[in-house]
Amino acid sequence: MGNSRSRHRPAPSSAASTGGSSQPGGQQPQATPSYPPSQVYAPPPQPGAPPGYVNNGQLYGAGPPPSGPWRPQYPAPHAQQPPPGARPGGPAPPGAPPPPGGAAPGPAAAPAQELTQTATIRNAVNLKKSTLEVTPVPGSPGRLAISFTFDASQPCAVTTFVVATEEPARGCRLTPAKQEPAPPVYYEKGLGLKFPGAAAEGAQHVVDLSLYEEAQLLEAGRDTFPLVVRLETVTDKGRREGHTLQELSPGAEQQPWVQSQTTFAVLHREEDGSYVVRTVKQKIWVEGVSYELQEIYGLEQSVAAARAGAAGGADDDADNEERLCVICLVNERDTTVLPCRHMCMCHECAQELRKQTSKCPICRNQVESLLHIKMYKGPKPAPQQAMTERQVADAQAANAAAEAAEAAAGTGGSSAAAAAAAST
Repeated sequence: MGNSRSRHRPAPSSAASTGGSSQPGGQQPQATPSYPPSQVYAPPPQPGAPPGYVNNGQLYGAGPPPSGPWRPQYPAPHAQQPPPGARPGGPAPPGAPPPPGGAAPGPAAAPAQELTQTATIRNAVNLKKSTLEVTPVPGSPGRLAISFTFDASQPCAVTTFVVATEEPARGCRLTPAKQEPAPPVYYEKGLGLKFPGAAAEGAQHVVDLSLYEEAQLLEAGRDTFPLVVRLETVTDKGRREGHTLQELSPGAEQQPWVQSQTTFAVLHREEDGSYVVRTVKQKIWVEGVSYELQEIYGLEQSVAAARAGAAGGADDDADNEERLCVICLVNERDTTVLPCRHMCMCHECAQELRKQTSKCPICRNQVESLLHIKMYKGPKPAPQQAMTERQVADAQAANAAAEAAEAAAGTGGSSAAAAAAAST
Protein backbone atom coordinates (compact mmCIF):
# COMPACT_ATOMS: atom_id res chain seq x y z
CA MET A 1 0.00 0.00 0.00
CA GLY A 2 1.25 3.47 -0.82
CA ASN A 3 1.38 6.33 1.59
CA SER A 4 -1.24 8.91 0.82
CA ARG A 5 1.14 11.66 1.82
CA SER A 6 3.93 10.52 -0.47
CA ARG A 7 4.32 12.40 -3.70
CA HIS A 8 5.48 10.85 -6.90
CA ARG A 9 6.93 13.01 -9.67
CA PRO A 10 6.40 11.43 -13.05
CA ALA A 11 9.58 10.96 -15.05
CA PRO A 12 9.74 13.09 -18.20
CA SER A 13 9.07 11.28 -21.38
CA SER A 14 12.01 10.82 -23.71
CA ALA A 15 9.75 11.68 -26.66
CA ALA A 16 8.58 14.99 -25.18
CA SER A 17 9.50 18.01 -27.20
CA THR A 18 10.93 21.12 -25.50
CA GLY A 19 9.00 23.45 -27.71
CA GLY A 20 5.49 22.04 -28.19
CA SER A 21 4.42 19.88 -25.26
CA SER A 22 3.52 21.08 -21.80
CA GLN A 23 3.53 19.34 -18.45
CA PRO A 24 0.65 19.24 -15.98
CA GLY A 25 0.30 22.48 -14.07
CA GLY A 26 1.26 24.60 -17.06
CA GLN A 27 5.02 24.37 -16.40
CA GLN A 28 7.34 24.31 -19.39
CA PRO A 29 10.15 21.74 -19.38
CA GLN A 30 13.69 23.18 -19.05
CA ALA A 31 15.93 23.04 -22.07
CA THR A 32 19.00 20.81 -21.84
CA PRO A 33 22.14 22.98 -22.23
CA SER A 34 24.65 21.93 -24.86
CA TYR A 35 28.40 22.74 -24.50
CA PRO A 36 30.96 22.64 -27.27
CA PRO A 37 33.50 19.85 -26.99
CA SER A 38 36.64 20.81 -25.06
CA GLN A 39 39.75 21.46 -27.06
CA VAL A 40 42.28 18.83 -26.08
CA TYR A 41 45.82 19.05 -27.23
CA ALA A 42 46.55 16.05 -29.44
CA PRO A 43 50.21 15.06 -29.67
CA PRO A 44 51.73 14.37 -33.02
CA PRO A 45 51.61 10.71 -34.01
CA GLN A 46 54.63 8.74 -33.02
CA PRO A 47 56.18 6.71 -35.81
CA GLY A 48 55.47 3.02 -35.40
CA ALA A 49 53.02 3.55 -32.54
CA PRO A 50 49.41 2.25 -32.65
CA PRO A 51 46.65 4.82 -32.96
CA GLY A 52 45.20 6.11 -29.70
CA TYR A 53 42.87 8.74 -28.35
CA VAL A 54 43.14 11.61 -25.89
CA ASN A 55 40.86 12.10 -22.88
CA ASN A 56 41.30 14.82 -20.24
CA GLY A 57 44.81 15.51 -21.45
CA GLN A 58 45.88 11.86 -21.27
CA LEU A 59 46.79 9.63 -24.19
CA TYR A 60 45.26 6.21 -24.23
CA GLY A 61 45.90 3.21 -26.44
CA ALA A 62 49.12 4.47 -28.10
CA GLY A 63 51.76 3.37 -25.60
CA PRO A 64 54.51 5.56 -24.10
CA PRO A 65 56.79 7.41 -26.50
CA PRO A 66 60.46 6.46 -26.58
CA SER A 67 61.42 9.45 -24.40
CA GLY A 68 59.05 8.55 -21.55
CA PRO A 69 55.41 9.23 -20.64
CA TRP A 70 53.67 11.63 -22.95
CA ARG A 71 53.09 15.21 -21.80
CA PRO A 72 51.38 18.06 -23.61
CA GLN A 73 53.89 20.26 -25.42
CA TYR A 74 53.45 23.73 -24.00
CA PRO A 75 54.79 26.61 -26.03
CA ALA A 76 58.30 27.82 -25.14
CA PRO A 77 58.48 30.91 -22.91
CA HIS A 78 58.63 34.17 -24.75
CA ALA A 79 62.21 35.40 -25.01
CA GLN A 80 62.73 39.13 -25.10
CA GLN A 81 64.40 40.08 -28.33
CA PRO A 82 67.39 42.47 -28.06
CA PRO A 83 67.09 45.80 -29.83
CA PRO A 84 68.48 46.02 -33.35
CA GLY A 85 72.23 46.34 -33.40
CA ALA A 86 72.72 45.21 -29.79
CA ARG A 87 75.31 42.59 -28.90
CA PRO A 88 74.80 39.71 -26.48
CA GLY A 89 75.88 40.75 -23.03
CA GLY A 90 75.30 44.45 -23.56
CA PRO A 91 74.47 47.07 -26.19
CA ALA A 92 77.06 47.87 -28.80
CA PRO A 93 78.47 51.40 -28.69
CA PRO A 94 77.43 53.70 -31.53
CA GLY A 95 79.59 53.20 -34.60
CA ALA A 96 81.25 50.05 -33.27
CA PRO A 97 82.31 47.55 -35.99
CA PRO A 98 80.75 44.09 -35.99
CA PRO A 99 82.66 41.36 -34.16
CA PRO A 100 85.24 39.55 -36.32
CA GLY A 101 84.15 36.29 -37.84
CA GLY A 102 80.57 36.89 -36.78
CA ALA A 103 81.28 35.48 -33.33
CA ALA A 104 79.39 37.30 -30.62
CA PRO A 105 81.37 38.12 -27.47
CA GLY A 106 80.35 36.62 -24.18
CA PRO A 107 78.62 38.47 -21.34
CA ALA A 108 80.44 41.53 -20.07
CA ALA A 109 82.55 40.92 -16.98
CA ALA A 110 81.68 42.70 -13.75
CA PRO A 111 83.68 45.89 -13.27
CA ALA A 112 86.67 45.51 -11.00
CA GLN A 113 86.72 47.36 -7.71
CA GLU A 114 88.39 50.72 -8.08
CA LEU A 115 91.22 51.34 -5.63
CA THR A 116 92.72 54.80 -5.19
CA GLN A 117 95.91 55.55 -3.29
CA THR A 118 95.25 58.49 -0.98
CA ALA A 119 97.91 61.08 -0.25
CA THR A 120 99.21 61.39 3.29
CA ILE A 121 99.88 64.91 4.56
CA ARG A 122 101.94 65.41 7.67
CA ASN A 123 100.60 68.35 9.64
CA ALA A 124 103.46 70.28 11.27
CA VAL A 125 101.19 72.23 13.68
CA ASN A 126 97.97 71.24 15.37
CA LEU A 127 95.70 73.19 17.73
CA LYS A 128 93.74 71.04 20.15
CA LYS A 129 90.17 72.19 19.70
CA SER A 130 89.03 71.24 23.18
CA THR A 131 91.57 73.59 24.78
CA LEU A 132 90.55 76.77 22.94
CA GLU A 133 88.89 79.18 25.38
CA VAL A 134 88.45 82.85 26.30
CA THR A 135 88.73 84.15 29.87
CA PRO A 136 88.14 87.63 31.34
CA VAL A 137 91.28 89.75 31.65
CA PRO A 138 91.81 90.72 35.33
CA GLY A 139 91.31 94.45 35.80
CA SER A 140 90.04 94.98 32.23
CA PRO A 141 86.25 94.54 31.99
CA GLY A 142 85.01 93.86 28.48
CA ARG A 143 88.21 92.13 27.37
CA LEU A 144 88.66 88.37 26.95
CA ALA A 145 92.07 86.69 26.78
CA ILE A 146 92.55 83.93 24.17
CA SER A 147 94.32 80.76 25.28
CA PHE A 148 94.82 77.21 23.95
CA THR A 149 97.25 74.30 23.74
CA PHE A 150 98.93 73.12 20.54
CA ASP A 151 101.69 70.86 19.18
CA ALA A 152 104.38 71.88 16.71
CA SER A 153 107.02 69.71 15.04
CA GLN A 154 108.71 72.81 13.60
CA PRO A 155 109.22 76.39 14.85
CA CYS A 156 106.00 78.31 14.25
CA ALA A 157 104.24 81.66 14.56
CA VAL A 158 100.82 82.10 16.20
CA THR A 159 98.37 84.88 15.27
CA THR A 160 94.75 85.46 16.36
CA PHE A 161 91.99 87.43 14.61
CA VAL A 162 88.63 88.72 15.87
CA VAL A 163 85.64 88.94 13.48
CA ALA A 164 87.76 88.27 10.39
CA THR A 165 86.78 87.40 6.83
CA GLU A 166 88.62 84.73 4.86
CA GLU A 167 89.23 85.11 1.12
CA PRO A 168 89.84 81.59 -0.28
CA ALA A 169 90.47 82.94 -3.79
CA ARG A 170 93.37 85.04 -2.52
CA GLY A 171 95.44 82.45 -0.72
CA CYS A 172 93.08 82.26 2.30
CA ARG A 173 93.81 85.85 3.23
CA LEU A 174 92.28 87.05 6.53
CA THR A 175 90.91 90.58 6.89
CA PRO A 176 89.71 91.71 10.37
CA ALA A 177 86.65 93.93 10.63
CA LYS A 178 87.71 96.42 13.35
CA GLN A 179 90.34 95.05 15.67
CA GLU A 180 93.82 94.87 14.17
CA PRO A 181 95.65 91.56 14.76
CA ALA A 182 98.23 91.54 17.52
CA PRO A 183 101.89 90.81 16.71
CA PRO A 184 102.58 87.10 16.18
CA VAL A 185 104.03 85.01 18.99
CA TYR A 186 106.94 82.75 17.99
CA TYR A 187 107.49 79.26 19.39
CA GLU A 188 110.10 76.56 19.05
CA LYS A 189 108.95 73.04 18.27
CA GLY A 190 107.41 71.04 21.08
CA LEU A 191 104.36 69.19 22.39
CA GLY A 192 101.70 70.64 24.64
CA LEU A 193 102.75 74.25 24.04
CA LYS A 194 100.68 76.87 25.87
CA PHE A 195 99.41 80.08 24.30
CA PRO A 196 99.90 82.95 25.06
CA GLY A 197 102.71 81.80 27.32
CA ALA A 198 105.11 84.23 28.99
CA ALA A 199 105.76 86.39 25.90
CA ALA A 200 104.85 90.07 26.19
CA GLU A 201 103.04 89.95 22.85
CA GLY A 202 100.68 87.28 24.19
CA ALA A 203 98.88 89.75 26.42
CA GLN A 204 97.73 91.66 23.33
CA HIS A 205 95.77 88.72 21.89
CA VAL A 206 92.37 89.55 23.35
CA VAL A 207 88.76 90.02 22.27
CA ASP A 208 87.52 93.58 22.84
CA LEU A 209 83.78 93.19 23.47
CA SER A 210 83.18 96.95 23.26
CA LEU A 211 83.98 97.02 19.52
CA TYR A 212 81.35 94.50 18.39
CA GLU A 213 77.72 93.71 18.72
CA GLU A 214 76.95 90.49 20.49
CA ALA A 215 75.50 88.91 17.33
CA GLN A 216 78.85 89.40 15.55
CA LEU A 217 80.58 87.27 18.17
CA LEU A 218 77.95 84.54 18.46
CA GLU A 219 77.22 83.84 14.80
CA ALA A 220 79.39 83.00 11.79
CA GLY A 221 78.71 84.17 8.27
CA ARG A 222 79.61 82.54 4.99
CA ASP A 223 83.31 83.46 5.21
CA THR A 224 83.30 85.63 8.37
CA PHE A 225 84.03 84.10 11.76
CA PRO A 226 84.12 85.70 15.24
CA LEU A 227 87.43 84.08 16.25
CA VAL A 228 90.24 82.80 14.00
CA VAL A 229 93.57 81.32 15.11
CA ARG A 230 96.36 80.68 12.60
CA LEU A 231 99.51 78.63 13.23
CA GLU A 232 102.20 79.01 10.55
CA THR A 233 105.51 77.30 9.90
CA VAL A 234 108.07 77.20 7.09
CA THR A 235 108.37 74.03 5.02
CA ASP A 236 111.66 72.22 4.49
CA LYS A 237 111.82 73.51 0.93
CA GLY A 238 111.16 77.03 2.15
CA ARG A 239 114.02 76.83 4.66
CA ARG A 240 116.38 75.62 1.96
CA GLU A 241 115.35 78.64 -0.10
CA GLY A 242 116.15 80.92 2.82
CA HIS A 243 112.64 81.87 4.00
CA THR A 244 111.95 82.62 7.68
CA LEU A 245 108.91 83.15 9.88
CA GLN A 246 109.72 86.84 10.25
CA GLU A 247 108.78 87.37 6.59
CA LEU A 248 105.14 86.54 7.33
CA SER A 249 102.60 89.32 7.79
CA PRO A 250 99.53 88.60 9.99
CA GLY A 251 96.64 87.54 7.77
CA ALA A 252 98.53 88.04 4.50
CA GLU A 253 98.07 85.85 1.45
CA GLN A 254 99.75 82.53 2.16
CA GLN A 255 102.76 81.47 0.13
CA PRO A 256 103.59 78.00 -1.21
CA TRP A 257 106.59 77.73 1.15
CA VAL A 258 104.28 78.12 4.18
CA GLN A 259 102.39 75.32 5.92
CA SER A 260 99.67 76.43 8.31
CA GLN A 261 96.59 75.41 10.24
CA THR A 262 93.67 77.81 10.70
CA THR A 263 90.95 77.26 13.28
CA PHE A 264 87.57 79.00 12.89
CA ALA A 265 85.35 79.35 15.95
CA VAL A 266 82.36 81.20 17.42
CA LEU A 267 81.58 82.34 20.93
CA HIS A 268 78.67 81.06 22.99
CA ARG A 269 77.32 82.86 26.04
CA GLU A 270 76.39 80.74 29.02
CA GLU A 271 73.59 81.43 31.49
CA ASP A 272 76.03 82.87 34.03
CA GLY A 273 77.26 85.44 31.48
CA SER A 274 80.58 83.75 30.70
CA TYR A 275 81.73 82.90 27.17
CA VAL A 276 82.83 79.56 25.78
CA VAL A 277 84.40 78.83 22.40
CA ARG A 278 82.95 76.37 19.91
CA THR A 279 85.09 75.32 16.95
CA VAL A 280 83.37 75.44 13.57
CA LYS A 281 86.09 73.99 11.32
CA GLN A 282 89.82 73.67 10.77
CA LYS A 283 91.78 74.08 7.54
CA ILE A 284 95.39 73.41 6.61
CA TRP A 285 97.49 75.02 3.90
CA VAL A 286 100.02 72.70 2.23
CA GLU A 287 102.05 73.52 -0.89
CA GLY A 288 99.65 76.18 -2.04
CA VAL A 289 96.47 74.08 -1.55
CA SER A 290 93.88 74.50 1.21
CA TYR A 291 92.27 71.44 2.80
CA GLU A 292 89.44 71.29 5.32
CA LEU A 293 90.07 68.85 8.13
CA GLN A 294 87.36 66.27 8.82
CA GLU A 295 87.24 64.33 12.05
CA ILE A 296 87.13 60.54 11.76
CA TYR A 297 84.86 59.09 14.43
CA GLY A 298 86.59 56.25 16.27
CA LEU A 299 90.12 56.96 15.05
CA GLU A 300 91.30 58.37 18.37
CA GLN A 301 90.24 55.24 20.27
CA SER A 302 91.91 52.97 17.72
CA VAL A 303 95.17 54.92 17.84
CA ALA A 304 95.17 54.91 21.65
CA ALA A 305 94.52 51.17 21.73
CA ALA A 306 97.30 50.58 19.20
CA ARG A 307 99.76 52.59 21.30
CA ALA A 308 98.71 50.76 24.46
CA GLY A 309 99.22 47.42 22.73
CA ALA A 310 102.65 48.46 21.46
CA ALA A 311 103.65 49.52 24.98
CA GLY A 312 102.49 46.21 26.41
CA GLY A 313 99.68 47.72 28.48
CA ALA A 314 96.69 45.71 29.57
CA ASP A 315 93.47 46.33 27.64
CA ASP A 316 90.15 46.19 29.43
CA ASP A 317 86.90 45.01 27.88
CA ALA A 318 85.61 48.53 27.22
CA ASP A 319 88.70 49.47 25.22
CA ASN A 320 88.55 46.23 23.27
CA GLU A 321 84.92 46.82 22.33
CA GLU A 322 85.64 50.34 21.10
CA ARG A 323 88.56 49.37 18.87
CA LEU A 324 87.24 46.09 17.42
CA CYS A 325 85.30 45.76 14.18
CA VAL A 326 81.55 46.03 14.77
CA ILE A 327 80.89 43.14 12.36
CA CYS A 328 83.36 40.39 13.23
CA LEU A 329 84.38 41.62 16.73
CA VAL A 330 87.81 40.07 16.14
CA ASN A 331 89.97 42.39 14.03
CA GLU A 332 90.79 45.97 14.89
CA ARG A 333 89.07 48.83 13.10
CA ASP A 334 91.09 50.23 10.21
CA THR A 335 88.50 51.23 7.57
CA THR A 336 86.47 54.45 7.50
CA VAL A 337 83.14 54.85 5.74
CA LEU A 338 82.78 57.99 3.63
CA PRO A 339 81.16 60.48 3.68
CA CYS A 340 79.85 59.82 7.22
CA ARG A 341 83.45 59.22 8.50
CA HIS A 342 82.66 56.31 10.81
CA MET A 343 85.73 54.16 11.45
CA CYS A 344 83.92 51.02 12.51
CA MET A 345 85.10 48.05 10.43
CA CYS A 346 88.17 46.05 9.54
CA HIS A 347 89.34 45.89 5.95
CA GLU A 348 88.09 42.32 5.34
CA CYS A 349 84.57 42.96 6.62
CA ALA A 350 84.35 46.23 4.70
CA GLN A 351 85.07 44.44 1.42
CA GLU A 352 82.39 41.84 2.13
CA LEU A 353 79.89 44.47 3.21
CA ARG A 354 80.18 46.30 -0.12
CA LYS A 355 79.04 43.12 -1.89
CA GLN A 356 75.85 42.88 0.17
CA THR A 357 74.75 46.41 1.03
CA SER A 358 75.73 50.04 0.58
CA LYS A 359 74.73 51.27 4.05
CA CYS A 360 77.00 52.27 6.91
CA PRO A 361 76.55 49.82 9.83
CA ILE A 362 76.51 52.73 12.30
CA CYS A 363 74.31 55.46 10.79
CA ARG A 364 72.78 53.57 7.81
CA ASN A 365 73.75 56.36 5.42
CA GLN A 366 74.82 55.66 1.86
CA VAL A 367 78.41 54.48 1.43
CA GLU A 368 80.25 56.30 -1.34
CA SER A 369 83.75 55.04 -0.68
CA LEU A 370 85.93 53.32 1.91
CA LEU A 371 89.15 54.70 3.39
CA HIS A 372 91.63 52.10 4.62
CA ILE A 373 94.00 53.53 7.24
CA LYS A 374 97.15 51.62 8.07
CA MET A 375 98.32 52.41 11.57
CA TYR A 376 101.85 51.62 12.68
CA LYS A 377 101.74 49.98 16.06
CA GLY A 378 105.50 49.61 16.53
CA PRO A 379 107.32 46.55 17.82
CA LYS A 380 106.12 45.17 21.08
CA PRO A 381 108.73 45.02 23.84
CA ALA A 382 110.10 41.60 24.63
CA PRO A 383 108.71 40.18 27.86
CA GLN A 384 111.12 40.16 30.80
CA GLN A 385 112.35 36.74 31.79
CA ALA A 386 113.07 35.67 35.33
CA MET A 387 116.77 35.53 36.29
CA THR A 388 118.28 32.26 37.34
CA GLU A 389 120.11 31.81 40.67
CA ARG A 390 123.45 31.84 38.88
CA GLN A 391 122.63 35.14 37.16
CA VAL A 392 121.54 36.66 40.49
CA ALA A 393 124.78 35.55 42.18
CA ASP A 394 126.88 36.98 39.34
CA ALA A 395 125.05 40.30 39.52
CA GLN A 396 125.55 40.52 43.29
CA ALA A 397 129.25 39.74 42.92
CA ALA A 398 129.64 42.44 40.25
CA ASN A 399 127.94 45.01 42.47
CA ALA A 400 130.14 44.11 45.45
CA ALA A 401 133.27 44.42 43.31
CA ALA A 402 132.19 47.84 42.05
CA GLU A 403 131.52 49.08 45.59
CA ALA A 404 134.93 47.80 46.78
CA ALA A 405 136.67 49.59 43.91
CA GLU A 406 134.91 52.85 44.74
CA ALA A 407 135.86 52.53 48.44
CA ALA A 408 139.50 51.81 47.58
CA ALA A 409 139.66 54.83 45.30
CA GLY A 410 138.26 57.07 48.05
CA THR A 411 140.72 55.73 50.68
CA GLY A 412 143.72 56.20 48.40
CA GLY A 413 142.74 59.80 47.64
CA SER A 414 142.42 60.71 51.35
CA SER A 415 145.78 59.09 52.21
CA ALA A 416 147.54 61.06 49.49
CA ALA A 417 145.97 64.31 50.73
CA ALA A 418 147.07 63.59 54.33
CA ALA A 419 150.65 62.88 53.22
CA ALA A 420 150.78 66.13 51.28
CA ALA A 421 149.54 68.09 54.33
CA ALA A 422 152.15 66.45 56.63
CA SER A 423 155.03 67.32 54.32
CA THR A 424 153.88 70.91 54.16
